[in-house]
Amino acid sequence: KFDPNDTTHRFLTQRQCPSLARVVATLVGKDKLTLVYNQTTIELPLEPPSSPKQSYRAGIWDDQVTVDDLGDKAAAFFQRI
Repeated sequence: KFDPNDTTHRFLTQRQCPSLARVVATLVGKDKLTLVYNQTTIELPLEPPSSPKQSYRAGIWDDQVTVDDLGDKAAAFFQRI
């Protein structure tokens, strides 16, 4: 039985993936975030799109939150880490 509150994904922390500590984050204006890792840069919106590609329920420690998929470009950036 499907429960919309069940988590389908888990957050990954620096404890599990220490190389996340090497990501440099910089605010760009009031609405964007630039991430840099090993000379690869991506710019992401601080607010999710009004119509995200997909939303998921994700678990982080004992909490459950709704997260939005920011697309293939963001996924490719984090897969390199």
